[in-house]
Amino acid sequence: TLAALKARRSDVLDPLVASAKYLASRNVDYIMHCGMPVVTTRGKGFEEEIVKLITDATGLPASTSIRSAIRALAHLGIRNVAVLTPYPPELHQSALTFLAASGFHVVAEHTEDVVFKRLQDVTPAHIAAAAKRLLATAPSADGIYIPCNQWSAADAAPLIEGELGVPVVTGAHADHWEAFRTLGIRDRIEGQGRLMRSLSS
Repeated sequence: TLAALKARRSDVLDPLVASAKYLASRNVDYIMHCGMPVVTTRGKGFEEEIVKLITDATGLPASTSIRSAIRALAHLGIRNVAVLTPYPPELHQSALTFLAASGFHVVAEHTEDVVFKRLQDVTPAHIAAAAKRLLATAPSADGIYIPCNQWSAADAAPLIEGELGVPVVTGAHADHWEAFRTLGIRDRIEGQGRLMRSLSS
């Protein structure tokens, strides 16, 4: 629930720092904090607080899912954004509020409100169809943002771009794009949509 996600900061940050230190001990090159609602429910600026905590504790570059998405949306020139999520209404609204606070204009939005333990069962075709319906209501949209790494948005992105011709930013793609870009990985990645393909540009 939203109240639970707004629990005392130490309840979130202390385990996060411990987990980051553990990952650093495994000689990773980059740490990504996933789980967008944990950040968006606490408001704009919390993403930078998390990144600073991770980098101070480990000396490694880091990001959070919403921070990566914001950078990916800007990279693709998406300012008027349609937003499709699987979140409960309160968490969905926190994402919209966070995007607005980050300078984006949400021109259409919809949540599929998927039960958490059923996220993996939502097919890419279902997500693509929902995106198509949403974009049909928003002719001014520059692109669509589909957060959450636990459903198949990444597999839906090429379907949406192929049929509708609009750029798509998914949570998983944004996280990988941000990490690869920071680490200087510039391989040409085909079949994963416009954002991932742009790494080699």
